[in-house]
Amino acid sequence: MCQPSDESGAVATQSQEKQNQQSSGNPPEEMHVKLNEDGNFLSFAPRPSLFSSEHPSNSYRGFVNVLIILLLMSNLRIVIQNLYKYGLLINPWHITHLGKSDNVCLAFSLWFYVFVAYGIEKLHGYVYSPIIKALHWTNAIASFVVPWYAIWYFRTDPSGGIIVLVFATTAFMKIVSFFLVCDRLRAEAKSKDKKFKPKLRQLLYFIAAPTLVFSPRYPRTAKIRWGWVLRRIWEFIGIWAGIYVVARQYVMPGLMNTLVPLENGSFFLIVEGLLKIAVPNFLIWILGFYSIFHLYLNILAELTRFGDRQFYKDWWNSTTLGYFWRTWNLPVHSWMVEHVYMPLTTRGWRKSVIVASSVGISRVN
Repeated sequence: MCQPSDESGAVATQSQEKQNQQSSGNPPEEMHVKLNEDGNFLSFAPRPSLFSSEHPSNSYRGFVNVLIILLLMSNLRIVIQNLYKYGLLINPWHITHLGKSDNVCLAFSLWFYVFVAYGIEKLHGYVYSPIIKALHWTNAIASFVVPWYAIWYFRTDPSGGIIVLVFATTAFMKIVSFFLVCDRLRAEAKSKDKKFKPKLRQLLYFIAAPTLVFSPRYPRTAKIRWGWVLRRIWEFIGIWAGIYVVARQYVMPGLMNTLVPLENGSFFLIVEGLLKIAVPNFLIWILGFYSIFHLYLNILAELTRFGDRQFYKDWWNSTTLGYFWRTWNLPVHSWMVEHVYMPLTTRGWRKSVIVASSVGISRVN
């Protein structure tokens, strides 16, 4: 057993440690050593090292800060290397390609199919239902196929063409939801000896609202917060400017450098080229998700006073692929449940076939 040489000195040291802990604002640590009246050790509680898993307060905030610094330094090196090798590839005038007349005309032409859908719906009571359904499906399919064929035939700008195809896909899904929900509501009204006729303003609001499932009524907010809308618009513009910089400055050179290994069949160079653009592509995907599902859809919701603004869930905590597909795109998921999953379930289809079909369609969207 070990004895202190001076008992009063040990007591003074302990009191000084307590004063230092109180002045520093940290709570006093638990006493691990107990002494008797003679100054001998009575007991000693073992104290684990800070890196041990059994330590009560494992805080590695400093190491996280170091990793962030290393990440910033590594990316700064990539930025300098990219500028030195390729120069500045950014040209703000490239954005004018999105507003070419052919793409703009194709985008505005989608309203034609919306009004045609309303006109077909007004034929109920005058034309047989099977004919009306055939007309609805023809119109809905044409709302996507015609713009797609026009983009391919006229060789429009690829970036603007992608935006037109996104709007065309949205128009197709909204038109399908419109006439399918109208059929269901008409049948429910008929069973109660009532009539259901959709109004044009209901359809137009549905087209503008950030939802893919038609309903005569939606939850609405009291007013539009114009200051909030302006802030989100500027944020939306800034994020898409960042996406353009990443795509133009980092992804495009990486893709061009991968073409030569693809022609030569060099496996390792192909893998290296794909890994070089993996991080920029992931960054574009994250920024694109935030700008569309959080900013764009919330801007539409605010302008239309749409109340239900849960457009996504915590897909980043997904433990299964199924949970990811159900949570990252709730508008499409709701459309799939309403117009694919539930109708096929009532018809007696097996759940595995329905889920596979739903996942396949949602991946296309």
